[in-house]
Amino acid sequence: MAAFFGCHESTIYRQLQKPESEFCKAYAKGSSQQNLRLRAKLLEVAMRGNGFILWKLAVHRLGYSEYPAQQVNVQSTAVAGGGAPIIIDDATKARLRELAEVIRCEEARGDDLH
Repeated sequence: MAAFFGCHESTIYRQLQKPESEFCKAYAKGSSQQNLRLRAKLLEVAMRGNGFILWKLAVHRLGYSEYPAQQVNVQSTAVAGGGAPIIIDDATKARLRELAEVIRCEEARGDDLH
């Protein structure tokens, strides 16, 4: 950014530290608009069926957890033979069912569009 404006990086940094400066206000407005465009694009990609992006939006916007609460299941550990067991609690199962339903609906809508 400093190269674009033809100034030193410290000048940019100083201006960003002053919330009342015109530069800081313009930067904040530009960042906000960029974030809105990025969110809209992410949502568009997710709705076209990108499961990864859909899951990331579910984690960040709906509060889903990427890391479910750890449960210790001694029987599963003993049967698994040294491999880490996969334990999914009821809340995670419910969330996955909801997510699967959303994906199925989006796939059905996508088929109608083609």
